[in-house]
Amino acid sequence: MLLKGSNRPILDKDGYVHAFIRCISEETIADQETGEALYDCLVWQFEWEGTQHKEGVHKLQTGAEINPADEDGKYNRLTDVCLRLGLLTKDELEDPSVDTDNAVGLRVRYRIIRNEKKQYIMDADSLTLDEQPNGKKR
Repeated sequence: MLLKGSNRPILDKDGYVHAFIRCISEETIADQETGEALYDCLVWQFEWEGTQHKEGVHKLQTGAEINPADEDGKYNRLTDVCLRLGLLTKDELEDPSVDTDNAVGLRVRYRIIRNEKKQYIMDADSLTLDEQPNGKKR
């Protein structure tokens, strides 16, 4: 009898998943009861190779607007991701203009954590560019 396991992301020796950004889409989140639009967001899809040689995807939801740091010096998720991936510099925060299409195809790495449902989810705080020669998948 052949037992099949789940298709978990392959981790490197330091515990990181290596992936590339497949796409970034705009979505509107609505109230489930009323259907009223609550807010707009971006959904980033990260594609990785799994232990069963199948592709897998982690998704990251961010806001849709770049903002400067708050009074505690923290950035919103979109701003933080753009800074980590080099799509934006701190000097550009005064007048931000980011084309997220430039991120599609970038190779990245991040850690994963297991949630209470025993699912492997992305630790977005560990997201960085992968140390590949040109940073692109192709």
